[in-house]
Amino acid sequence: MSTIEERIRADEVTEVMLNDICEYDPFAKLYLKDLIYALRIWDDFYDKDYPVKDSAILEAFEILFIRIPTNAFFQRHRDKLITHHAAIFNAWVAANKAEYGDETDQMYAHVWKEQMMELIPIVALILKGYGKMTQVSELIRDTFKSKLGE
Repeated sequence: MSTIEERIRADEVTEVMLNDICEYDPFAKLYLKDLIYALRIWDDFYDKDYPVKDSAILEAFEILFIRIPTNAFFQRHRDKLITHHAAIFNAWVAANKAEYGDETDQMYAHVWKEQMMELIPIVALILKGYGKMTQVSELIRDTFKSKLGE
């Protein structure tokens, strides 16, 4: 669980990153921002570590059922992105189960829970190429690294 201050800092770093990656495609930025928001609501609701308003749950459903499927960037790159959606969901489910296992399971869960962040370098690859993908990937790993158990 992150603190409010850590969330604010992460949101600020993410905003700068998305502005750089998506500077020429506002639909790509909207896609990532919407997905990040919906997944945070989903995770907070599931983990019960932050209060979630009914209006936020409704907005998350709107994002997942309406806004993302109709987003122009997502529609153009659906074939590349949907497999990552499946991997994110699969890793999230595994992480939630593994966090109650032994020490090894918990170490894997610690990494699997951050699978969503792997979508950002993929969008960087689509929009700006391999060099930008590796740059963004390194920035994500440096910025969002957390100690085991956090």
